[in-house]
Order: sequence, then C-alpha cells, then structure tokens
Amino acid sequence: MECVKICPLEAISKSGKTIEICGKKMKIADVDYEKCSKCKNGVLPDMYYEKAKPDRIAALCARTCLVHLEKHKRINNLFEIGFRQRNVWKIDKHGEIIGQKNENFKSKNKGKGV
Repeated sequence: MECVKICPLEAISKSGKTIEICGKKMKIADVDYEKCSKCKNGVLPDMYYEKAKPDRIAALCARTCLVHLEKHKRINNLFEIGFRQRNVWKIDKHGEIIGQKNENFKSKNKGKGV
C-alpha cells in the first residue's frame, strides 16, 4: 500500500484487516489516528465533531493512494492529465521538508517536531 510507504509519521500500519461493504471485500490498513492527527501534510480536524477521526481526504496519504489507483487504472474516472503534476514532498515528524526542490519554501514547523 502506497499510503504506508509515504506516511511521514508512520501512522499507517502494513498489517490491516479485511472489511466488507455492500458485498465487496476490501483490505484496509490500520491507522494510528493519534499520530495521524498531528500530520502537517493535509490532515485536518473534523469540522463538525471535535472527537472524530481526522479528515484525511486532502492528506498526502490519500493523494498518494489516488495517484497509485490512477496509475494502475484501478479507478474508472481517469483524466487526460494525471492528478499529480509536481514532485512529491512532505513534512516529516521533525518538521523538516523532504523532497522539496524549491529552496525558497520554508516550513513554519521546522525544528519544532510534530
């Protein structure tokens, strides 16, 4: 699972479980939501209920999953131009930017830890 590889906080485990939705079985990863909620790569608190799991729809892990599914044509809604157009970068658990080529971009969290 690409999301496991890309997660900068190691909040997504390789071991998972199989769930069934509408008769279709799917393997999903276990997520440490306490770690996940501290991610600075697009994870947001739930806007409706403060005790809910973090909203990961815009997070690096979800974007990476979408790119993987798109690349391997595992989704039907493909676009002419792929979802990801730039090199991947992320903010690690120490607040350091990994993979960013633009030297002018500096993290607000640099050196503070996450």
